[in-house]
Amino acid sequence: MIFNGIQLNRDPVLVTGVVMVSALALTVDYLAGVIGRLASPRGL
Repeated sequence: MIFNGIQLNRDPVLVTGVVMVSALALTVDYLAGVIGRLASPRGL
């Protein structure tokens, strides 16, 4: 979507793609943190 927005010169498409990628990155980061906390031993 980002590349389509740039090629078509359509700002709403570009912004939508950026928001979607940012949301995906934040979700993956959050889930990685949760998995890291669950996978680590209690004493650490």
